[in-house]
Amino acid sequence: MIDTPQALDDTELQTLAQTWRREALTGSWQAARMARALEAEQRRRIVQSAWQQLDPAPLPTEQGGWWRLQR
Repeated sequence: MIDTPQALDDTELQTLAQTWRREALTGSWQAARMARALEAEQRRRIVQSAWQQLDPAPLPTEQGGWWRLQR
């Protein structure tokens, strides 16, 4: 029994999402909802890990208003 998708590791999450998606293709709307939730958690993890890998953007050194940015 799954408490929350956040409690699963990545391989378990992927396996369950694929299993539920396969079941959803047979027409089960409950399986489609479960697959959608698991796939959303997969996307959330991918985005979160991508943001952690990025370096912070450098701050602009030039002082001034927003209108000076368009040169």
